[in-house]
Amino acid sequence: MKRKISVGTWCFQFTPYDKHPIGLDDVLKKTTQLGYDGISLDGNHANPDNFHTKQARKDLSKKIADFGLGVSEYNPKIGVVGGIIIQFQPDTWLEVIKNNLEFVNDCGLTKSLRVDTRATPCYMVESDYNRAWDTTVYAFKKAAKIA
Repeated sequence: MKRKISVGTWCFQFTPYDKHPIGLDDVLKKTTQLGYDGISLDGNHANPDNFHTKQARKDLSKKIADFGLGVSEYNPKIGVVGGIIIQFQPDTWLEVIKNNLEFVNDCGLTKSLRVDTRATPCYMVESDYNRAWDTTVYAFKKAAKIA
């Protein structure tokens, strides 16, 4: 089986591109020109909020395929969601997971959804560590069952 290489689209949204992020169309074009096989699609470029309908999601899939690219994974905007941190409100975090799973299924781009907390533990006091750990494990296991 031929090995395939993808590039993460997230890197064109953050430093040094944070002042002038590169749009998805330009990322797809350059990724194709450089000979990559696909992308790891980041939620900053595509997400349930900016692709509201099933048709818009199918159009997104077609656009990526038209560049000859696949999607190795979808990396949604999760973790700190509207000020919600997984360790304090896991059920709100899980609703975001469900919404992003629906998005991925509608797009048909990939069967892989990347999940992380996107929240650094620097806000956590040591005495709260075990509760935060248990809450995160609970949320990740529940997300896996939902998926």
